[in-house]
Amino acid sequence: MAGPQMNRRKALQLAGLSGLGGVALAVGAAAPAVATDGVLFHPITPYRSYDSRPDRLESGDLFDIDLITDEYSDLRLPTNTLAVTYNLTIAETLAQGYLALFPANTDWPGSSSINWWQNGLLLANGGTVSIAISPVTGRAGSVTVYCGGGGRTSFIIDVTGYYL
Repeated sequence: MAGPQMNRRKALQLAGLSGLGGVALAVGAAAPAVATDGVLFHPITPYRSYDSRPDRLESGDLFDIDLITDEYSDLRLPTNTLAVTYNLTIAETLAQGYLALFPANTDWPGSSSINWWQNGLLLANGGTVSIAISPVTGRAGSVTVYCGGGGRTSFIIDVTGYYL
């Protein structure tokens, strides 16, 4: 069990270091995998993993999503994926607030993935998130989306690459 946990820590470290670099690599999906400490990044042609519209998350809502499947629940990534790069879009915002993506079955780390400050915004931000093993399916893929700050929003997640 120590091995997979160490790989997850490495993926989290990569997430902190890769930032926009991981997203930039994913845009050119033909780019080769990049190795760092034995963990490989695999850029892919982006796919839509989740679209909440027309529903909105309200402040205080927690919502679990499986990012290794697309919006039709088709498996798109290996079941042993450690982390994914993504593009998070918010639409139809109300008031001000933020969304945070973090591994499922963990506590909210206190950070946000995207913020908004008024009604009616359409914004996007790229990022990297480590993914958790789902207690339901027993495979990797789960992240939690948390809505905070008093507002409401719809959101879309497109996956752009993954770490193995």
